[in-house]
Amino acid sequence: MLEKILKSLSYKEVILFGVGSGLKNALSCLNELDTKVAFLSDNNVTLHNTKIKNIEVINPDKLKMMKLPILIISMYSYDISKQLQSLNVQNFYDFSFSFDLERWKNHFDNHLIKKNEQNIQKLKMILKDDYSKDVFSGLINYRKTLNPTYIQQAKFPDYFHPLVQPASGDTIIDAGAWHGDSCVDFAERLSNKCKIYAFEPEKNNFNELIKTIKEKSISNIVHPMPYGLWDKKTTFSFNVSTEHTMQFRIDESANSEIKINVISLDEFAQKNSILKIDFIKMDIEGAEYQALIGAKKILLEQKPKLAICIYHKFDDLWSIPLLIKKLNPDYKLYIGHHSQHLFDTVIYAI
Repeated sequence: MLEKILKSLSYKEVILFGVGSGLKNALSCLNELDTKVAFLSDNNVTLHNTKIKNIEVINPDKLKMMKLPILIISMYSYDISKQLQSLNVQNFYDFSFSFDLERWKNHFDNHLIKKNEQNIQKLKMILKDDYSKDVFSGLINYRKTLNPTYIQQAKFPDYFHPLVQPASGDTIIDAGAWHGDSCVDFAERLSNKCKIYAFEPEKNNFNELIKTIKEKSISNIVHPMPYGLWDKKTTFSFNVSTEHTMQFRIDESANSEIKINVISLDEFAQKNSILKIDFIKMDIEGAEYQALIGAKKILLEQKPKLAICIYHKFDDLWSIPLLIKKLNPDYKLYIGHHSQHLFDTVIYAI
């Protein structure tokens, strides 16, 4: 989508809005696309009329006089897009995903979206409420246009949908526990009246998870598991091409020295005599689809509440919810989006 937009322009210049951590990668991407950055802009007034990377930083108010397209490279994409609209600027696009363009560009490929139109419409029909349908339609329009104003950000916190959230006494699966942030959130909101199995396969993250559990004195309810979830028990390489420790992901074709052990949730529950699972949260960098297949017995027989991330792969947005309905047709589906950009879309099922 972005490449098509840039190639369709009669000029080869753009303005970048945002001079934070994403600037370096954005400049690199645009250089490869043979596109020049004429100006930078930012809301930090101390940077106005200075130069970064030999490019002038201008006050956003000046953008209304510019004819060049504006690429937003901030994680506050929605707020900035609304700001630009208030300045009567309409020629803007989200570029906040440029830190890993190769990974995320398919999400904005209109050809792929059109190819999946049947499943997109199928999911829209079975979402349980109008709010979820509006959120879903907005995300599709955002991907088609790179316009963040289509995004409807949830007013409830991640994994705590008003109708789908963990309750006191629940046994919780936290898949993709990372450093323990969601474990702590679950424990605090439930007054430590729960049991959490926290899955984190990457060694350094797992060590941080252990540290958090000790510091927060929740070792009596949180049980750290050094595995990833998949549809079977095996060993995989971890792809480490990204710069952020939350974005390690399984790569079945990689030969990385970093190996992780994975297991199906069905097998894990059976081996550990876990008779009832009440709530499953998954944020596992693209392994969610396979992990749900590995939990099909639990989903069919126990029907735990689900909060599953559906944004890592371009078709997760519709393929994972449709899979959940296939595994157990009795599930009711809701969607929440928890950011101002591409990331953090969650399907909630009950």
